[in-house]
Amino acid sequence: MFKYINYTLFFVYILLVITGPAKALDANNLTEREEYIVGNALHVTLHEMGHLLIDQLKIAVLGQEEDAADNFATIALIDKDTAFADNALANTAHFWFVMAEDQDNAAGAFFDEHDLDIQRAYRIVCHLVGVDPKAFDYLAEAAELSQDNYDSCGDSFEQTADSWFATLDSFKPQTEFENQFILEFETPKPEYKEALTIIQNGLFIEDAIDFINHNVKLPKPVKVIAASCGEPNAFYDSADVSVTICYELIDLYGAIYDATE
Repeated sequence: MFKYINYTLFFVYILLVITGPAKALDANNLTEREEYIVGNALHVTLHEMGHLLIDQLKIAVLGQEEDAADNFATIALIDKDTAFADNALANTAHFWFVMAEDQDNAAGAFFDEHDLDIQRAYRIVCHLVGVDPKAFDYLAEAAELSQDNYDSCGDSFEQTADSWFATLDSFKPQTEFENQFILEFETPKPEYKEALTIIQNGLFIEDAIDFINHNVKLPKPVKVIAASCGEPNAFYDSADVSVTICYELIDLYGAIYDATE
């Protein structure tokens, strides 16, 4: 979620500055539950990186910025073309489908900066079906997409991917370049120790950074913060050029997995 926020963190930080190549995700060392959490966390981190790019590169957005950030995260994972990335997208769609069951669709929800959770889920499914209808036919069937949807999803995926990559192409470094990312891990309360462990061992932040480094030269250093926020959330703060991933959100991913298994 895109949010301008000002607050002071009162806990001790573990500080890490990344200037060299980021590590890659090691999906072989993840349990099914961890893969669900890490996949969702990678998508939301890329979503907030989308906000970062829009702000720092002054990218024009025709439509809702939240949609553009969602599309960036999905396109970035599709571009990886790995089994883990595909599962991450399927797991993220699952998360939004589950969240949609409890979403209050009162009139105010239709004016929110985000689309409805069910729309966010279907958009991910549509992009996956658009890029490979056969491989993701199981998702299309689960979402009850019609053949007409299959055709329109292909057009939607191509338009979205072409738009994002054409935009980023003008910001791509001409020579080898590493952006400066500063990782800050707030010491969590006892109930969020698992969330910290997953953030550090899942390496999804490093994986998102790796995608940015390969595609964009940023004008400023970026802080990526893991912290307690008082709510399940993730946000980009333009004031200090930072992306925050909340322990509560990581915890929620685990709770959703446990409740639906």
